Amino acid sequence: MTRRELYRLKKRLKAHLKRAGVVLALLLAVVLMICGCLYIFEHIGRNDKKIEADQIAGNDETNEGSELNNEEPAPSDQPLDTDGQLLQTYNYQYSKPDASGLHICLDAGHGGNDGGTQSGDVIEKDVNFAITKKVEALLKEAGATVSLVRKADEYIDLADRTYISNQSGASFLLSLHCNYYEGDTSINGLEIYYHRNSETSKQYAEKMTDLLRAANAMNIRDAVKQNMQVLRNSAIPAVMVEMGFLSNPEECANLNDPLYQEYLARLLVESLVATLKPATGA
Repeated sequence: MTRRELYRLKKRLKAHLKRAGVVLALLLAVVLMICGCLYIFEHIGRNDKKIEADQIAGNDETNEGSELNNEEPAPSDQPLDTDGQLLQTYNYQYSKPDASGLHICLDAGHGGNDGGTQSGDVIEKDVNFAITKKVEALLKEAGATVSLVRKADEYIDLADRTYISNQSGASFLLSLHCNYYEGDTSINGLEIYYHRNSETSKQYAEKMTDLLRAANAMNIRDAVKQNMQVLRNSAIPAVMVEMGFLSNPEECANLNDPLYQEYLARLLVESLVATLKPATGA
């Protein structure tokens, strides 16, 4: 190969290398452009997701003054207090009486292995005690002195119940029970018992009945004379309130409902204090 031919060969190789370099440069540029675009798209996507997440979480500071912030605030999730619930559910407002000077003994019927009557899972002794405790709290809040025949889920026989009541120093006994009638589940209502030999107890029972009936809160049956041992052996005026029939499905559900129990307890306290206060000379 002559020098001339060798020179031409080198020149061609240089030309090919230059072309190859240009092609490689173009390819590298294309690759870099593609990578750059992918990076930009990924970065934008991340920002969009962050903005969307912030909006969902309520942290989008860029939306201040926007339509989202002009929407009406959501209603409060705070539950109503007891007074509010009673007003909303029963259209009832409690007027706390002045029970100062009164000493009342409360007898929650049955207890312990004596459950009283029962409807499904609703046991009378539990309803009696729950409402008795609510009545106790309301009377104390109103200024009364309160004694309890039973203070827990315990069995106390009838003789001991009247003994505890008679020794308590109270001037009145209120015994709380639930009724039951298998023959007709439609029968319902609250009724008050008194002993036939106590004229004072009769007057109190009839007065409470009238006051409860005037409240137009539930079915109030007539006061009834009975010969129950708790009433018969009481040395102080006494009444037994049968708060409703567990044999009646609707009344049973009510008596097992804490809000209704509070409603009934307040009605009982209002009527009880209004009945007893004149007798104390207040």
